[in-house]
Amino acid sequence: MTCEYCRKIPHDNRCPNAPLPQPRCTCSLCKEGIYDGEEYFESENGDIAHWECIEDITKREFIKWMGYKVKTMKGEDDGY
Repeated sequence: MTCEYCRKIPHDNRCPNAPLPQPRCTCSLCKEGIYDGEEYFESENGDIAHWECIEDITKREFIKWMGYKVKTMKGEDDGY
């Protein structure tokens, strides 16, 4: 039996009865799905984020997201 809207089985992707696409993984920054065809970035920790989400965060947040630590250099008294 064919669909009353698209007249196809499986449904045409524009058909209102077509199943919604499933994300391949979840963005660790915005928590939304990442779908086929979307650009993403993967950190050394294995976190995955939309390319757009990476563009929206500050350098400091990006460095922390990548798994690196932001440190402050503390000099020692040279004794002079």
